[in-house]
Amino acid sequence: MTYFASSRQRAGGFVNTHRIAAGSTIGVVLAAALVSGAIGGISPARAEANLTPDDGGAPKLAPHRAVYDLALRDAATGSGIVGADGRIVYEATGNACEGYSVTYRFVSRLRLQNGATRLIDSRAASFEDPQSQRFTFLIESRIDGRVVEDTKGEAIAVDGGIQASVEPSQPEKLMLSGETLFPSAHLLMLIAAAQDGERFMMANFYDGSNGGKTVFNTTAVIGPPLPPLADAQGAEAVLGDRLFGTRWRVSLAYFPPTEPGVGEILPDYQIAMDLYEDGIARALILDHGDFTLSADLVELERLPQSPCE
Repeated sequence: MTYFASSRQRAGGFVNTHRIAAGSTIGVVLAAALVSGAIGGISPARAEANLTPDDGGAPKLAPHRAVYDLALRDAATGSGIVGADGRIVYEATGNACEGYSVTYRFVSRLRLQNGATRLIDSRAASFEDPQSQRFTFLIESRIDGRVVEDTKGEAIAVDGGIQASVEPSQPEKLMLSGETLFPSAHLLMLIAAAQDGERFMMANFYDGSNGGKTVFNTTAVIGPPLPPLADAQGAEAVLGDRLFGTRWRVSLAYFPPTEPGVGEILPDYQIAMDLYEDGIARALILDHGDFTLSADLVELERLPQSPCE
């Protein structure tokens, strides 16, 4: 799945729509990059092996197109939000040899306590090249038709971090320190950790959101393997023959970068999902702080898988 604008305006409904998938997780919620921090018990050598195209045992992401229906799950008192609906459309193609392409669309209508509505429309496209360790991206987000983010750029993994060229209005070159994973690499690492029986993973993560200027610190809590899907209802029940393989319940939190010595901080954004070993996700919960959305898988098309030679 994975993956996934990253600013948040409390009680205003400006949410992080891009980071679904992804890393997420799907998402948006998706490959070679350097592992960062404590990745459970996975060493850098093991991490690189997981991303090597000719490693037959490495996780492989399934090309697919998935559609998720959104609904309001919970809203804090004082958030001003009384309802929500919408849809996510996510498409991932490619492989470890050719690179990974992802396109993503998130549209949500928030209903406010005062009777007003707020329409959020976010689109993203990216390409991740495991061979050159380059990541290119384009993100556009609108609220009620007004553009609030329009960013394109390219990042490349270098010793000690990533070098990014971002074009919000004027081209800007950035050097972001810390060994960092791009979205597909992060997703593959997460699946590898789950397959190895790890229950906790930390990594630096870059997806171009927040104006392309931020490396996020991520933590993942990975549950045990789940039994075959038997509780699906409605559209998900129809998709049962297209959902197969091992799956885990995964919770991901995205933290802003902090300076040493800073006390406890809250994550910008959290995602929970059932993550399959081929990168497909279902039963998402998207926690924006003041309110939480559910995202139920209603359509799934498996796309042709080109061989990695």
